[in-house]
Amino acid sequence: MSWSCLRVVVGLLCLAFLSATVQVSRAQTAVARLSGTLVWSYEATGIYPPSYNVPAQVSIQLRAEARADTDTITGTGLWDVTIFGNREGDGSGTDRYDERTGFVGNNERAQSFSPTDSLAFDESTAFDLSGLACGSSGPYLCVQVSRAADASMTFDLDPEKWISCRSTPCYYPDDSADASRDIIFSELRLDQLDTPSVPRDEPIEILLVVTAVPSASSRQNLEGTGLWRVSIFGSKSTDGTGGDRYDERPQVLTTTGNTDKSLVAGKPLQLTIRTQFLLGGVGCEDYPYFCITLDKGENPQPDFTIQGPITHCRQVNCLYPDVPPIPTARFSEMTVRLVLPPTYPHDEPVNISLQVELTPSKSPDVPTSIVEGTGLWRLAIFGNKGQNGSDGERFDERPQVLSGSDQDARLTPTDGLVFDVTTQFVIGQVGCDNFPYFCVEFGKGYGPVPNFIFEAPLTVCLEVPCAYEPLPVARAGRLSFSFTDIGTGHYEEPVHVSLNVSIAASESDPTDPIRGSRLWQLSIYGSANLDGSGDDRFDERSVLSKCQRDKPLTPGESLEFDVDADFIISGVGCYDYPYFCLKFEKGADPEPDFIMYDPLRACMELTCTPPPVPRFIISGLTLHVKPGSPTAVQAGQDGSVNYLKFIMEAIYDKRQVGEISGNRLWVLSLWGSANADGSGPKVSENPNTLTTLQSRRTLILGESFILTSVRNNFDMTGASCADVRYICVKLSRGTVPADAYEFLTEPESYLPQTCVQMGCS
Repeated sequence: MSWSCLRVVVGLLCLAFLSATVQVSRAQTAVARLSGTLVWSYEATGIYPPSYNVPAQVSIQLRAEARADTDTITGTGLWDVTIFGNREGDGSGTDRYDERTGFVGNNERAQSFSPTDSLAFDESTAFDLSGLACGSSGPYLCVQVSRAADASMTFDLDPEKWISCRSTPCYYPDDSADASRDIIFSELRLDQLDTPSVPRDEPIEILLVVTAVPSASSRQNLEGTGLWRVSIFGSKSTDGTGGDRYDERPQVLTTTGNTDKSLVAGKPLQLTIRTQFLLGGVGCEDYPYFCITLDKGENPQPDFTIQGPITHCRQVNCLYPDVPPIPTARFSEMTVRLVLPPTYPHDEPVNISLQVELTPSKSPDVPTSIVEGTGLWRLAIFGNKGQNGSDGERFDERPQVLSGSDQDARLTPTDGLVFDVTTQFVIGQVGCDNFPYFCVEFGKGYGPVPNFIFEAPLTVCLEVPCAYEPLPVARAGRLSFSFTDIGTGHYEEPVHVSLNVSIAASESDPTDPIRGSRLWQLSIYGSANLDGSGDDRFDERSVLSKCQRDKPLTPGESLEFDVDADFIISGVGCYDYPYFCLKFEKGADPEPDFIMYDPLRACMELTCTPPPVPRFIISGLTLHVKPGSPTAVQAGQDGSVNYLKFIMEAIYDKRQVGEISGNRLWVLSLWGSANADGSGPKVSENPNTLTTLQSRRTLILGESFILTSVRNNFDMTGASCADVRYICVKLSRGTVPADAYEFLTEPESYLPQTCVQMGCS
């Protein structure tokens, strides 16, 4: 035998050995074997046209029967269910339309599968059902059961049996074709422009009737919200082009009747609009044309494309052809001279004298106009931190110190304005640290007759000497702290805490020595903000002893405090207050007084201490008739006729943490009532209408709590329509052990029940 033959034989032997090894390995992997095919059905609600771009809500009921020779599959997180659209009837197409997975709850994922245990799923998810069969990816809706990626047990599924598909109808064939086209308006008309009277220079309410005609190639139907935007303006051009637009109003559609008006095939779009506009300024030489522009809204739902915008302009009559231009006051300089008395008190007003001179602009490009009338001018005085008068508080502001005759002073390009003013002012507190500048502001009067243009007030600030001995200033560096002890106690009750607090010496300007009593205040609190700012402070407490409040501040030295206090430490770190903060500031009534400009803050993020057991804090309950279920009951009939289905959602505090799981978690009682609040006699009351699976529904706090199929065979035997106008439910805690979770209401007096109105025949 040749070497080549020998190599072939050895290779075959190796291959046979490898194949045997693989077979042994495969024999050790459990296989889930399905009897027949998947048995499933679905219900869909909220099926909107494809142009709405809104998925439907699809509820799926599915069973997988086990074959007698299947291996037993047990564990956690075993199964996943996937739905998708496909162009092949067996789901084998490579393009899966709107594939959705991961919507199965933990309990259903952990179902066992054996010769005596089958799988049952009842879940819902969002899916674009209307876009499936009308597009290129349909027309089959498919469901697939598979082993989850994080399954606790390794197993295989027998091939080609765990996918099942069924065809779906095209719900909106016309909408699908029409929605792909652009909106194209061939004509925009202004059918009506009405106003009772038009003042010269004030906005007036006008009535517009605007008609837009779609072209033959335009999309013909459109429904939604925020669809349209109409702007109006005065223009120099017949088509509204050019950037100079007079009194432009970018959106004059203020009612949903206009913004949400539907476009209907064969009909023009007509909008009746009431709005404000300076119509008296349109029609003359500057802006002879009144223009309207139609465009799509800022955020239409659904979105669409429009070829435009489209604009229409109309020439209107000039109502005020001889109106002179509004005069403008312009100044090139303002000078101020301040005369103070020889002495004056620190905190009382005294007479001061001012001479203010304003030089008019004589520039050939922008000269001042002649301004004459009454109430033309105002002159304000105040103290300020900034040399331009714009820094924060205006101390002892006197908004108008001009006499009546000075307010009416006439301005010409050759004659400026000069005011000699004597007035009262607390000058004793100006010139020192808080308000080093005395400021004078000149501007247009509050109600000049006639009106004129004065673009911005003029401000001049003067430095004045400080006339009193300034208070000492406390300056400090960084505030820091650390916990030295945290006691134990009941959740949400105060416990003892000990802190070491240090206020470092100022590294820039040294502090003045501060000595006396009631000097300091130190607060501890929980805060939503890392810097401790804001007025929402949790369990704020002042923690310094009398001795600590009197501790002196010496230049170059830090302040140290060992603080003991009681504080609800379990309320910080979670939810609204993640930060534990300290604030150090001047005491409320120190003796002697001193200045400390800003408080010091320091914060530390604490780890959330969750409650001993998960807390379900409910604040609302909603109940709706499930689409497809009867919306009326039949009097005199039993539960086989009155088979009702509802969707219930519990509104609760999703900031809580933890997982609520177990058996007998929830109880939902159901009854009929003549009253909207469920009061009065309870007809056909069912103490718990939930199925076993629903009553043990696991809730991961933070996720929505919705029961999509609350069912009840409602017995109306012996009951009249007057007895049952509403179906009511009340959610309460099941008989699960106390350590499973707490069932609380917010507010505490809230009763978690609600009712839905039903018809009756």
